[in-house]
Amino acid sequence: MDTEAGFSSKSALEIRLIMKEQGWDSRDTLCTTGWKNGYVYSVWFERYDWHGRNTLGLTGHHVCFHKHTNNLKSIDEITKCCAEQALKAFEEYLDCVPFQNANGETAKDIMLGDWNNPKVLINKPKKE
Repeated sequence: MDTEAGFSSKSALEIRLIMKEQGWDSRDTLCTTGWKNGYVYSVWFERYDWHGRNTLGLTGHHVCFHKHTNNLKSIDEITKCCAEQALKAFEEYLDCVPFQNANGETAKDIMLGDWNNPKVLINKPKKE
């Protein structure tokens, strides 16, 4: 999917629905905890299936990308940025599992399991 064209005029909810169709779970929160100047909106895109492999068997956790803002007018924009980062990682990390580091950048995660081990393959049910 061309994310620039695909997400440019979409709302946060529309983006999250598109991402769900592509295998990403999402969640969001709106809270005041820990922020001095009002509300903070947070969005996460997560998945346990990385190119047909179970991330728990490879890294011990799921893949998660997140963004946060205290500007409630930019909810759609940060949701778009977060979704684009997740999709870009899925396109670029074909034989390993990435993670979002403390600086918000995508990086290769430490692999505890073997990428080619049949035990980490996810059997998808066949559609009738």
